[in-house]
Amino acid sequence: MKAIAVILAVSCALMAAGAAVAYCYHPDTGFSVTEDGSGNATVSVSGSLPADVNYRLLSGTDIPERIYLYLDSDYSGGMVSYRDQDRMLSSIRDMMRECGYCNAEFIDSARLAQLCSTPSEAPKRAIMMISGAVPENVYPDDSNNGLETWMANGGTLYWAGPDMGLYRADAHRDNVKVEGGGRFGDNINNSTEKPCLVGKSSDISRAMGFAGGHAEFGLKADYPGSAVIGLYDEYSSLSVVPAGAGRIFVLGCPMSSLDVESLYSYVDMVVCGINEDTVVKDTGSYHKGYGSGSFMVSGVSVGDVLYVTSGKPASVNGRAFLL
Repeated sequence: MKAIAVILAVSCALMAAGAAVAYCYHPDTGFSVTEDGSGNATVSVSGSLPADVNYRLLSGTDIPERIYLYLDSDYSGGMVSYRDQDRMLSSIRDMMRECGYCNAEFIDSARLAQLCSTPSEAPKRAIMMISGAVPENVYPDDSNNGLETWMANGGTLYWAGPDMGLYRADAHRDNVKVEGGGRFGDNINNSTEKPCLVGKSSDISRAMGFAGGHAEFGLKADYPGSAVIGLYDEYSSLSVVPAGAGRIFVLGCPMSSLDVESLYSYVDMVVCGINEDTVVKDTGSYHKGYGSGSFMVSGVSVGDVLYVTSGKPASVNGRAFLL
C-alpha cells in the first residue's frame, strides 16, 4: 500500500506522479490519501467538527512544471492598468501557493522575449498574460509574434483580453492595434460595448465550480478544435485550443468580472492541468460527522487528479490533489 503525505495550511510542495498535495485554511480540517494499487483511493478527513466533502476525479490532465506570470510596468499600455495587473496576478500567485503549487514566478518583457526565443524553455511550461497586449520586443512586427513561437514549441499560454495578437504594447505608450493581427479574427467576440452573457455550463465548469458568465472577449463555442471548459452560448467564457505542439487558453471574461470563487476555480483548473483532453471521470460527496472519517474513490488510474473540497465556499476549507 502506498501512503501519500499531506501538506497542511499554506505549505508548498512539488506536484509529481504518485504524490498528493493538500492544503487547508480551516485548522480543524485535513486530508490524506492512500492508494491500494488496485484502482482505489481512500481519502481520510480529519477534524473534530462535521464537514461536507466533495471530490472530482479527473483524467487527461497536464500540469505545467512552471508558470510564468507576465508583468511589466514599461509595457502596461492603457487596456489594463499596471496596478490592476499586479493586484490580480499577485492574488493568483497566492492562490496557487495555497493549493501547494509554488512553481509560479513573475517575469518582465525581457524575460518573456528570452523564453519565447528559446525552444527548450517551452515544453511543460506556461505563460499567463492578462494585459491584453503583447509587448513590442516580443511582437516586433505584424508577422512575428513570439507567443506563437512559444506555443509552436510546446508551450502553454493562458490569455485574457482581446484577441491575442490584436494589440501590441509600445514601451511607455498606449497599446497599438495591429490590423489583421488577431489570432482568431472574427471568431472572437471582441466587444466591450455589449457584454456577452453566457449561461450554459460545460462538464468541466460544473465539476470545478467555474461560474464566469461573461464572454466580452470569448471565442466562438464551436471554433474548430477548441474545447469549452467554461460557460457558453454562442461564445465561451473559457476555451482551450491546441496550437502547434502547445495550446492557448482563452479567458473570454475580464479578470475583474470574476468573483473570488470563480477566480479560485480558474486557478484550480490551471494547477490541476485541465486542458482539451481532460475528462471528469467521477464526482461525489461525503458527509463527515464529529471526529475523523474516510471514503473511497474507485476507478483511479496512474496520472489522474483527485480534487477534493470541504465546506462552502470551497476556497475557505481546503482542496487536495492526487497525481
